[in-house]
Amino acid sequence: MTNRPAVLFYCQHSLGMGHLMRSFALADRLAERFRVVLLNGGRLPKLVTAPVNIELINLPPLGIDDGNNLVSHDKRISVARALERRQQIIGSTFDKLRPAVVVIELFPFGRKKFASELLPLLEAAHAPETRALVVCSLRDILVRQRKDQQQYDNRAAALANEFVDVILVHSDPSFARFEESFQPSLALRVPVKHTGFVVPRSTTPSTTTMRKRKRIVVSAGGGIVGEPLLRACIEAHEHVAARDLEMKIIAGPFLSEASWQALRLLARGKKRLRLVRQVRDLSSELREAAVSISQAGYNTCLDVLRAGVPALLVPFATDTENEQSKRALRLQQLGGARVIEHMDLTPARLATETRLLMGSKLNAPQLDLSGAETSAILINSMLRRKSVLKSVSSASWLDPLRRALDSSRTPVPFFFRNDDVGWEDARLFALLDLFNNYHTPIDLAVIPKAISQITARRLYKFGVVSIHQHGYAHLNHEQAGRKCEFGESRSREQQLADITDGKQRLLDLFGPNTESIFTPPWNRCTETTTDCLREVGFSVLSRDITATAFKLTDLVELPVSIDWFAKRKKVPLTPNEIGELFAAAASEPAPVGVMLHHAIMNEAERERLGELLKLLSSHPQAQCVLMRELVPSNIRRAVS
Repeated sequence: MTNRPAVLFYCQHSLGMGHLMRSFALADRLAERFRVVLLNGGRLPKLVTAPVNIELINLPPLGIDDGNNLVSHDKRISVARALERRQQIIGSTFDKLRPAVVVIELFPFGRKKFASELLPLLEAAHAPETRALVVCSLRDILVRQRKDQQQYDNRAAALANEFVDVILVHSDPSFARFEESFQPSLALRVPVKHTGFVVPRSTTPSTTTMRKRKRIVVSAGGGIVGEPLLRACIEAHEHVAARDLEMKIIAGPFLSEASWQALRLLARGKKRLRLVRQVRDLSSELREAAVSISQAGYNTCLDVLRAGVPALLVPFATDTENEQSKRALRLQQLGGARVIEHMDLTPARLATETRLLMGSKLNAPQLDLSGAETSAILINSMLRRKSVLKSVSSASWLDPLRRALDSSRTPVPFFFRNDDVGWEDARLFALLDLFNNYHTPIDLAVIPKAISQITARRLYKFGVVSIHQHGYAHLNHEQAGRKCEFGESRSREQQLADITDGKQRLLDLFGPNTESIFTPPWNRCTETTTDCLREVGFSVLSRDITATAFKLTDLVELPVSIDWFAKRKKVPLTPNEIGELFAAAASEPAPVGVMLHHAIMNEAERERLGELLKLLSSHPQAQCVLMRELVPSNIRRAVS
């Protein structure tokens, strides 16, 4: 263990157990590759144990009370003394461990009250002699209901830019994206990676289906804010209970003793109702249940989805807490649960909704639950690249382009055209994450026959992207010679039909976001194709700069000058050779068009592309634009 790189993982949970349980699951997977030391800043509940393959250090436990004030959960020590002692432990642990990676859960996007101990840790991680890879670990949805939200977001962005190397968002991007709940006016320059949801190993269902008991399972996470839900369920029990139906209520380890005793008194004498403080594995309880009633915390919702149990969610919400409500309503929209808002919570409403769920079939959404493993792979990959970069600057391939930009008297326009949208969605959105991180616009050449409604909806959530048509089905119709969808073997009628149908498909999906730009697959077409494009209403044709020029009227050519995957004698060009191409193109008067293919880009190639985007987004003589901005206004036509 000691020969492996060390990870120092900081987790502070204040209200519930969600942050702790997610951190345990992530630390468990990291421990397959690293020595993991986890600093736990909150109470460790009974029956909850840390993964056996990590080292746990319990700090003097602190939490937050109803007034949003820090409180000590150890009666022997004050808040001030606890903070002082915690800072000493964190500092000495860092000094002894000398971690290669520091993972901090939530901060700087939350946990502002703990900045006094976290900022010294981040400064130590950035010191030249102890420089560590700094990772921020975030849940799917951030709280966005503060009065000073813009100022709060800007502060978080500034701290992230200064101290964080990568932000890992533990969400399926089709469910929730980081930028939906984080919207600073200050540019965030830190890479953001959506990993998928993080679940512990124990939540993986067995290969055999467990027998569903006639039982309603009620849970409230840690329980600290769960009494209203638990009380309503006890009062609703007699309205839903049948002779063979029981209700099991799991109060939670953090429910106050006074509330626990009050609930025990309320439940006394009720047949087929069982009230317990805590269970070892909620997911196992749910897999045996007929119905689940719960709040809408991160871990509970994932337990519900994994169990495949009909679920009623009653999200915890206040004037400043809306994260659970957003998560619950999104699950309801996807058919994964029914929702009662906390202000509508009554025993009668609970009973009615529960009866509706009894015997119903869950339409569980298909979400990416591989977040723990993906996070471990990403951190390991970034650490390996960081080690290489200590001795060799991988961005030296951009030196020729940097010199060309330095010597340019006017800004050089660049545009990026990514082809084959409709294929390999996971790689597409990984590419779009990269462009989003650098606030760089990108044109997407969409295959009309391949794009799905789900992918189209996800594209709406991105910032500066532009949609245009990439052929029709991306099929080769030539019997000999080079591949071509709109080649000599196809009649004008056939080409016109495909172009027209493709245009309509994109209009149905994207509406006015569809541009009057056409890119033929393999960058090949005929003059017959251009006649069809004019008839349908296109104004721009985009191919490779080496393609044979057409005699065009009322149709502009906007070629790409650099193929990211260019070859010479069937051998891919080296990064240095690509850099020389960029420098040469930037010295010409024409815009520099870059052709990408997300479907064949791996992580290393995206990393190299990120180096280019970092240069272009920061250099005063580089101007990244959408293709439509390079077309004279008197020629542009809307595809409608």
